[in-house]
Amino acid sequence: MARFAPSDRVRTFSLKKVGEGERTTVLDSPFLPVAPRVVAPGWRLVPPGLLRLTTYPAGAQRMAFEFPRPGEGRLSTSEGVGVGVEGNLTYRVPEESILLLHRKSRGDVADRVVAPVLGEALAGAVRGKSYAGISGEHRSELESALSLRLGRLLRARGVLLVSARIDSVRVAGARAGKKAFHPVAGARLLVVGLDGADWKIVDSLLAQGKMPNLARLIREGVRARLKTIAPALSPVVWTTIATGFLPPEHGILDFLVDDGSGRKIPVTSRQRKVRAIWNLLSEAGIPVGVIGWWATWPAEAVNGYVVSDRVAYQLFGQTPVSETSPRGKTHPPELFTKIAPLVASPQSVTDQEVARFVRTDRGGGEPWSAQAESRLDEFRTVLAAARSYEGIAMALGSGRFQPFEAIYCRHGVHPPRTRTSVVSQERWMPFMPTRTKRSEGCSKRRGRKRASSYFRIMVSVATSIGPPAIRESPMPRRPVGTASTES
Repeated sequence: MARFAPSDRVRTFSLKKVGEGERTTVLDSPFLPVAPRVVAPGWRLVPPGLLRLTTYPAGAQRMAFEFPRPGEGRLSTSEGVGVGVEGNLTYRVPEESILLLHRKSRGDVADRVVAPVLGEALAGAVRGKSYAGISGEHRSELESALSLRLGRLLRARGVLLVSARIDSVRVAGARAGKKAFHPVAGARLLVVGLDGADWKIVDSLLAQGKMPNLARLIREGVRARLKTIAPALSPVVWTTIATGFLPPEHGILDFLVDDGSGRKIPVTSRQRKVRAIWNLLSEAGIPVGVIGWWATWPAEAVNGYVVSDRVAYQLFGQTPVSETSPRGKTHPPELFTKIAPLVASPQSVTDQEVARFVRTDRGGGEPWSAQAESRLDEFRTVLAAARSYEGIAMALGSGRFQPFEAIYCRHGVHPPRTRTSVVSQERWMPFMPTRTKRSEGCSKRRGRKRASSYFRIMVSVATSIGPPAIRESPMPRRPVGTASTES
């Protein structure tokens, strides 16, 4: 006769307690013809190998995701750009769907049901839009498209979508703060930023033959219209360009910040919360040069040099260079001594130079008001800053620019149709070459109509872009990468 020890009986006949709380429990068998059923709290006889208990959370569940997953096909936009998408979603399994989902997932709803459906919905949402239409500030459009598709697909499987959020959309292979690509031997990149260079204005100037160097770049390269962000403020936009992050992420939100004592000061690199492209390239061992870019003071230590936005005179303060501390203005610090003689003061800008852009007299012997004279002084400051950074760039590039060089050209105007453009135009409209009845209090409509006159200063900078070696060198006939042209 067979005898069983007490421990054998425990292993053969097992009692398990089904607890109370925010969980639903299903009893079934891995191979016996026992229909799954939801069981109430209490003690249950569950012989190992014969029966089993599976629990499902009754509340909302949060799931982080990153697609495409290893081994899966790529996500491609409507123009064929491969992208990686990160985010999270929240879903809930209603009690009436538990048994249906149990037959499909056997307890693993996230991996066996939600993840495959998410991949299908995300691929469809991405495929129907351009990269520009789902990245940056347009991530919300991808969220909306994903929520519609995913909600419908999950409902058909007994799952309710609570929310879906997209945290980042990047070109496949790119990851913030990581070296995704190896440097290409001999590759060089020169980035010249013309603040406020709206194509509607630039095209008019190109047609007049006033920007030959830019015309050649366009003729032998690629041009495209970029979507901007809101608010379209210079420090915000140019920091977004330099970092690839949206304003709430990179931290530069306006021209001025509170210094902690209630005093407003120009925004600085200390407010930037993420690394810029020159930081990443420096870490990868690639020499960089940065000149005049917004929010670069105090200059950061890089593999190369930085001429910060505090080197030239500013509208925020016109203290002579000789009276200012060089601390933080450049990296390396000793560079400031070499470039200081190239910094033009507003007082060095003559009336003849100003007259190229605006009227310097009211006509009829009438003097300008004190306020108008102040605005003319501000305009001189803008011209002096443009001349200073142009001279510094030409001097530093006289031998050869760094493999990566970023030069920001400021000229005190902003594109039409923005709040700041109206401010700038109304500020200097009284000095326009053609006087109008309402010149002292120019309307928004007239400001837009005559915006092109403000870009004369841009012409003076753009026509001299690049030292002779660059202006005379042949351009590559075939552009690298994909460009999107938008009218």
